[in-house]
Amino acid sequence: MHRFSRPALLAVTALALAACSVEQPESAPPGDAAAAECGPGRDYLIGMSQANNAEPYREVMNTDVETAAAAVDASR
Repeated sequence: MHRFSRPALLAVTALALAACSVEQPESAPPGDAAAAECGPGRDYLIGMSQANNAEPYREVMNTDVETAAAAVDASR
């Protein structure tokens, strides 16, 4: 069994926590301001990417997304 020193474990933990932090650019509006800019009556572009189409579930997902997009376009 390997024993790791406490400083080594603390260093790894600190690096892992630092890697998980989220920074927003200074130009990003605060949460409430961003929410005020969203809502009905606006157009949104939502992207979707598939790594490949080798598995059958990916084709089903593609069809589901296309069907949902057509329903939104039809409701305008």
